[in-house]
Amino acid sequence: MAKFFREDEIEEYRQCFFFHVGQDGRGSERTPALKQDELKFAMRSLGLCPTLDEVRKYTKTHGGKVTFAEFLEVLYKHKQFEQIPDDILEGFRIHDANGKQTLPEKDVRWMLQNYGEKLTRQEVDQLFREGKAVSNGVVQYNAFIENICTPRETQVQRQVEPAMQQQNRPVPNYRMNNSKFNFQEPRPDY
Repeated sequence: MAKFFREDEIEEYRQCFFFHVGQDGRGSERTPALKQDELKFAMRSLGLCPTLDEVRKYTKTHGGKVTFAEFLEVLYKHKQFEQIPDDILEGFRIHDANGKQTLPEKDVRWMLQNYGEKLTRQEVDQLFREGKAVSNGVVQYNAFIENICTPRETQVQRQVEPAMQQQNRPVPNYRMNNSKFNFQEPRPDY
């Protein structure tokens, strides 16, 4: 699988993998394999959005734990079909009858609570706070999707750095993409 990634990507994935190994609070024993919850958090920290069923399938395929080599394989396979921003944008466009790239907040809330992996009211409230695209009861969905799908370096640093420093481990240099999404152009293949 290493042939499908650049050297800097592999190093980023390695740092992420070893940060998440054994982070589930089940003891201090550090094995070089990710359990189901650890895999979910590792993939999400890299900006991917696997469903719980997908994570279960990945861990089951690899005997309940995913080694680093298998982690690269999982990332490669998952990146081949995941187009989260495009999929969400298309879903919002279908409901945007006037074509103004806005939807009423109550409609977006209903969609998030009733489609796909149904979110709770609290989870939707948190997304709206993080998305920073709700104004006067209207959601500008392009900005909303961009804000919730683009990993932010400062958010990752706030989560990762204190834990790494507490464990006397070097702080990973996560390479984040803070550029704007361009939904008209296809995403590059990995």
